[in-house]
Amino acid sequence: MHPKLSIYLSSSLNPYHNLALEHALLMQVHKGELWLYLWRNERTVVVGRNQNIYAEVNLDALREIDGYPTRRLSGGGAVYHDVGNLNFTFLAQNECFDICRQSDVVLNAIRSLGFNAEKSGRNDLTIDGRKFSGQSFYQARERRFHNGTVLIATDRKVMQRVLTPSSAKFVGKGVQSVRSRTVNLSELASDITWENVQQALIRSFEEEYGGGATILPKIDTHQLQEDIFANHDFIYNKVADFTKTRELRTAEGTCTLHLDVQHGIIRHIQIFTDALNPDIVLILHERFDRYINRPLIDFDRDYA
Repeated sequence: MHPKLSIYLSSSLNPYHNLALEHALLMQVHKGELWLYLWRNERTVVVGRNQNIYAEVNLDALREIDGYPTRRLSGGGAVYHDVGNLNFTFLAQNECFDICRQSDVVLNAIRSLGFNAEKSGRNDLTIDGRKFSGQSFYQARERRFHNGTVLIATDRKVMQRVLTPSSAKFVGKGVQSVRSRTVNLSELASDITWENVQQALIRSFEEEYGGGATILPKIDTHQLQEDIFANHDFIYNKVADFTKTRELRTAEGTCTLHLDVQHGIIRHIQIFTDALNPDIVLILHERFDRYINRPLIDFDRDYA
């Protein structure tokens, strides 16, 4: 299938504006179309839809740099954005959505700039084993988007300070920090800029799908729902005062269960995960809610 290609370039650096814009574009993409949205944020940590922001982000360090905390609609893990980071989003209805081809657009764009880029793991793009891009996904009925980051000249010292991921994510990886697992393209080639990468992405987008892309007109800001993405309750996703936590590695990703245990009996379970599929929480609740009103020892026996 040869979809009609369009590109939207955001001039804003405000994460609440840009995340609202991503959602607005998703609601407007038509059948037979594939849109590429390119955007940047300043000093922002974006957590995945089902993550516990308190466990993933050093909020004091983020406040010290006047950074923005926010949450996206898609799954996956927490990421740090600044103006040295370029974000991309592919948006389409189901018939034009192809994660493999869309990932190839990014991969081939970076290769065209002279880098030996490779796909790695469930959602990463790497150079010599170091990650420069992570991706996540979202579906709303017949519409989907696939978004991600490209590290170009991000301040990795700040990134290390503001991101506080679970140590379980590094088990068996032979590395000690977010910073040691990542690399900026500009560290490998000093002349690389975000403008270079943006143009390479546009070229690769057109080459992959065999056609020219049109630039979409600016969306009326009155159509944007920035208040949703700036909403305190949405960002912080109230965490109850649970008495026990259990962390598990599943095929979908890291899963942290907060258990309200009274007199040895599980009364409630709250689930956080960096799984790419934001709807996986519903499946996980089906799996774990059977332990509600049962002894904690039953849970620990089954998941020791």
